[in-house]
Amino acid sequence: MHELRGGVGPAGAYRGPRGQILVELKRTENLSAKELAARIVAGNDKKAVEELVDLLVHKSKDIQSDAIKTLYEIGTQKPLLIAPYV
Repeated sequence: MHELRGGVGPAGAYRGPRGQILVELKRTENLSAKELAARIVAGNDKKAVEELVDLLVHKSKDIQSDAIKTLYEIGTQKPLLIAPYV
């Protein structure tokens, strides 16, 4: 289990030091891409979206894949959150 640092933002979207979304993506046993996307959308968390976009070039293909899945889910729920990056 990964320990979380930073605070919990609106609707439970985790915010904190850069890379906090990476911690959430690694916790896939407890939080799916859909669930994380729902939290980010509910909180209108633009910082989390920015971190996910940054993770698209992470050295781990698994992290890249999880970031893409989460961004896709965000796009289906609230396209305007990812619009600046497409």
